[in-house]
Amino acid sequence: MTTYVTPKSGVAFECYVSLISQANTKIFQVSPTFAAGDVKVSIDNGTSNNITTLPVIGTNTMLAKVNLSASEMTGANISVVFHDAAGTEWCDLMLNIATSARQIDDLAYPATSGRSLAVDASGIVDANVEKINATTITGDGSATPFNV
Repeated sequence: MTTYVTPKSGVAFECYVSLISQANTKIFQVSPTFAAGDVKVSIDNGTSNNITTLPVIGTNTMLAKVNLSASEMTGANISVVFHDAAGTEWCDLMLNIATSARQIDDLAYPATSGRSLAVDASGIVDANVEKINATTITGDGSATPFNV
């Protein structure tokens, strides 16, 4: 299963939005329609371009599934603007997605890197910790080496 918290820069992303009906601003628009130019994406406040894949409506007709490609996610802030070009069906919406360089899934470094824990099939953890030589400095200024 793909992790989405926080969205990773440069990796395709999927989310869902609901749009407010223009006819009754107290409810979500049922089965909103999308045309080219209705949904635009901006990377780090750059030029807005049409989204590669228009949102789709599934079984829940009040949710629009938004898929952003890896190239549309190559910034620190990805802004998706929904604007009904025909202007009669749903209200405008802006969705900002802050990305990160790493996700929680990226914390599993190889055990050979010196920065991780190796867990075997039985769940036993082998900490990959290097021996550190340290020195204790006493109150009179003398130093006593010890190993950690």
